[in-house]
Amino acid sequence: MYGDGRQRRDFTYIDDAIAGTIAAGTAHLPNSLINVGAGGTTSLNDVVDQARRIGVRGAVGGSRLRRRRADGGQTAHDRGPEGAGRASQDGGQ
Repeated sequence: MYGDGRQRRDFTYIDDAIAGTIAAGTAHLPNSLINVGAGGTTSLNDVVDQARRIGVRGAVGGSRLRRRRADGGQTAHDRGPEGAGRASQDGGQ
């Protein structure tokens, strides 16, 4: 693991991601960008601890970002080209 494991990410259960993607595809919102994500964060330490509790063993990796979550706010289209691809980051607060 890189760093101390306190970095946080927005993890989305695959069934929820699929349901959100299907809903977005059938929403009939022409020329719209829709973000699919849980909107909350979990520390990498918590994920590793849970994986170990269910028997997963092995090396883990991370990054230096302290927190990252799905951006449920404006779409990149709403923000303009300079906002495209930007994820929410808040320095671990």
